[in-house]
Amino acid sequence: ILNSHWFADNYNIKQTNDVFKDYIKLRRNVTVPSKVLVKLALLFSKNNNQTEAEIIVETLLRKSPNIESLDQALLALATAWQRQGNSEKYMKCLNLLVKHYPTQPISVNANLLLDRLNNKQ
Repeated sequence: ILNSHWFADNYNIKQTNDVFKDYIKLRRNVTVPSKVLVKLALLFSKNNNQTEAEIIVETLLRKSPNIESLDQALLALATAWQRQGNSEKYMKCLNLLVKHYPTQPISVNANLLLDRLNNKQ
């Protein structure tokens, strides 16, 4: 169901976002696999639905921080916040990358970006 062709247009992205919002309301009764949630976080981040992506990423960081590609979803979320000009949330995501994935190459880049941002201030 979560292939790139299905999500190819804005209408399907909006529908997916609406379904996710319904899921948030029902999540005590419905379980979505972590791998699917990571894909949704990536999709939402790339399509300016950062709030939903943030809910997913923060939940997965608490429950399943070692799930495959969660670091990529967190980086996508950081990038989305940067595109929106929200430097506070951008820095928060970079800090979470460093905290949760300290040995990953992605964290080296996050540290460099944080150093640059901190030197500007």
